[in-house]
Amino acid sequence: MGILITVYLIYLVIFIIFSVLGLYHLWKYGFKGDKTKIAIIIYSVVALALIIVSFIFLGISSLE
Repeated sequence: MGILITVYLIYLVIFIIFSVLGLYHLWKYGFKGDKTKIAIIIYSVVALALIIVSFIFLGISSLE
């Protein structure tokens, strides 16, 4: 179980790095009149919610 959690944490670090780079690219080079800011907010909220839910599931599974 410890190996899987380590692999998951490495995946999360890579996911966060790519997300930050993608959001920076969208902010820097996205069209100003387009829905860029809304897309950034929606992506950030959904990604954060999924990460929080996954940590909750990890916490529940470690109690069993």
